Amino acid sequence: MSATQVRRAIALFALIGGVVGCPTRPRGPRVWPWAEQRASYIRASAVWLGGDLSTWLRHMRTLDLAAGPSAPDGFARGELVRCDYAEPHERPLGGNTPKFLCRRPRDGRWDTFKVKWGDAPDAEVYGDVAGSRLLWALGFGADRDYPVRVECTGCADDPWRDPAPHPGHIPALFTPASAERQFAGETIEETPHQGWRWSELGRVDSGAGGAPRADTDALRLLAAFIQHRDSKPDNQRLVCPPPAVVVEPGGTRNCRQPVMMIDDLGSAFGGPSLLLATHKMQLDAWRERPVWKDPARCIADVTTERARDGLDLPHIGEDGRRLLARLLAGLDRSQVTALFEMGRAGERGDVSAWVAVFEERRREIEHPVPSDPGFRCPAVGAEAMP
Repeated sequence: MSATQVRRAIALFALIGGVVGCPTRPRGPRVWPWAEQRASYIRASAVWLGGDLSTWLRHMRTLDLAAGPSAPDGFARGELVRCDYAEPHERPLGGNTPKFLCRRPRDGRWDTFKVKWGDAPDAEVYGDVAGSRLLWALGFGADRDYPVRVECTGCADDPWRDPAPHPGHIPALFTPASAERQFAGETIEETPHQGWRWSELGRVDSGAGGAPRADTDALRLLAAFIQHRDSKPDNQRLVCPPPAVVVEPGGTRNCRQPVMMIDDLGSAFGGPSLLLATHKMQLDAWRERPVWKDPARCIADVTTERARDGLDLPHIGEDGRRLLARLLAGLDRSQVTALFEMGRAGERGDVSAWVAVFEERRREIEHPVPSDPGFRCPAVGAEAMP
């Protein structure tokens, strides 16, 4: 398969939301299983998966954001999911949000997925669903998160604090909850939960088969648009989608088109907080945080929760700004409304208010300097790498 054919296969893979029945995060390897070093795969990574922009924009008009990607293992909005508790044998579940693994029989095997739950101010079940659905619609790599209710046999009343199995016990329903299907593929990592730092986007090289600067800038600007502030490396993932995996003689694996993607969007649609690290899916916080810190210089207004990782106040080039503007403009008002209804934004404010803020932020990207209709972002020099 040629490089062009691989890219077309990846674009088709994005159309169906990264749906393939294969392992997604294998156990961290003791022996490096890949033909190239991780740094080589970073340089060769794709970021935006839509392929031809005009074709993708036509495709966007057909998307049902309420239903999401068409997949046999998906869940309906608000579905009551009955499943059995599954212990996380391969690696512990990280982060601070309550979560557990659950499984149910499907096609003669156990089908395991991750569940998050809770309605606390810092709950991630809202941002995960709306954020992943938005990135999928725009053509970026994303997990598939569904708003559900979960009845778990064998769970403790609080499986986050008590992760031991409780055979036969059925606690109260976990709601609000989200069920997550990871973007399919094999994770490329030297250590478990390695992910990637935002500064590493500066190492992506179009000359090595990687994304052009427009694509990486569009992802940076999208992170500012949704306020993806919990941007620690483990919340991003370097992955080899199934169409790009090649097994070479001797069993060594190679990846013809690695992908850099955001893997956890629970902090989206909020903003900085004095008491919490981030307001998550909080309407006033999102409304009050502008897209641009300095519109005339196209410096986006996003900062990270923790140590600087390359996403703090990123400079955005004109091509990246224009790409994201065109993608966001591809969603009509009914699709944006469906996005927030699916994300249960109505539990965090009026859905119409969420849509209005989305549209205002979209206008900020389309016209960074409203008084200058011919404005173009200034050229961005090469980024200094650590």
